[in-house]
Amino acid sequence: MKLLTELKNVDESNSLFETSNLILIAGRPGMGKTTFAVSIGEAIAKTNNVLYISLEHTLENLNKKFYNPKIAINDDTFLTIENLRQQIINSNYSLVIIDYLQLFTNNDKNQIEGLMQITKDLNICMVVLSQLSRDLEYRDITKRRPILSDIENNFSDKIILTYFDKTGFLYRDRYYLPESNDESLELIYDTTIKLYLNKETVRFTDRPQ
Repeated sequence: MKLLTELKNVDESNSLFETSNLILIAGRPGMGKTTFAVSIGEAIAKTNNVLYISLEHTLENLNKKFYNPKIAINDDTFLTIENLRQQIINSNYSLVIIDYLQLFTNNDKNQIEGLMQITKDLNICMVVLSQLSRDLEYRDITKRRPILSDIENNFSDKIILTYFDKTGFLYRDRYYLPESNDESLELIYDTTIKLYLNKETVRFTDRPQ
């Protein structure tokens, strides 16, 4: 089942946010990973129950970001795979967002395999945000869009990547090139989709504001 994000180009492209998909969305700090996750979470929460797990932001700060009461927020730093599974069963979540991978699993193969198993067993969509190493910032400034090898460099065991059904990146040209006229956020996976920040709602949309 496809979960609709209200981002037309995302929803009409190759199925990304579907139940049974374990999705990795990676980017360097400052790319807008949390804001992107909040945007899709709020859209999907209009018709489905959503769980947002954050080990980086406090519960108070997250409550300020979310406006939809159908989104449950968990900032428990001791949350385990089994506890997560039980939460999903108890509350019938369709989408789980984890912000972010390194804090939740420490790149542990067994933990990531556990996330994959939950996604398949319970037929949910799970979006896992991930930091990228700063290695890409040693490349020429015009060549810093992330590529698959940037994720591989993040994991000591490359087989970890096989647990994810989809892998995508977030990139903002103006982060590295302030003189650029491109104010978009690029969502890069099978294709590249440009999104734009609505500064009033602090949510991403399909069109420039």
